[in-house]
Amino acid sequence: MQEPIRELISKEPRPLWLLTLSEGQDWPPPFDWHRLLLEIDPTCMIATSMFRGVEISRLPTVLKNGIDTEPPDAVFFADDFERAWKYGGWPKVLMALAPERMTRSWRTIAKDVARAEFEELKLTYPTVFDDDEPSRLWLSRLPESDIRAGSGYEKAFGYWVPSGQLEALSALFVAARPAEYVQLYAWASYAGCAALSDRVAARMTREQLSEAQSLAKSLPRAAGEQTK
Repeated sequence: MQEPIRELISKEPRPLWLLTLSEGQDWPPPFDWHRLLLEIDPTCMIATSMFRGVEISRLPTVLKNGIDTEPPDAVFFADDFERAWKYGGWPKVLMALAPERMTRSWRTIAKDVARAEFEELKLTYPTVFDDDEPSRLWLSRLPESDIRAGSGYEKAFGYWVPSGQLEALSALFVAARPAEYVQLYAWASYAGCAALSDRVAARMTREQLSEAQSLAKSLPRAAGEQTK
């Protein structure tokens, strides 16, 4: 087991924690994550959250909207901290999301439901499949072209937040190793998160900081190219 160094970087708009490991693995987390979350928040609000892990390049969007998806009410997939740790590479961002603000990306209805109710539901869940239960239909927010639509994966992990996505974010974790400080600084700087970039800069050599600052300056152009 490898206990991460944990630091509260900022409290607003939501708590932002930096988890630093000397080395790391994609999965499972090399530490007791249950205990970590309870020590951070004895009220259990964070420990009982749903988690989603994404790459560090999504940090600007997460800080702005509370979720990495675009648009913010798009479908995403979430589970517990351990599974979220599997995603995002290094460095990674993990969102703790309040379950009560999340809605399933799917639902099932009886095939003989009233036509008016069916059409109303399709405004929210436009994709329709036959359910495994012959008397029911499966409705999804995912497009029919998405192979996850109507799958066991969507059933287990598919969610969306209809509105107030930033309010649904209970806490935010950034996990990194010293080897990724350059990327972490660059994206924190690009996201306007000075508290995080300053904390990382204090641990870097002059050469590393120069490299990180150059990378940060290139990100607006690179990010713009990715959105085309």
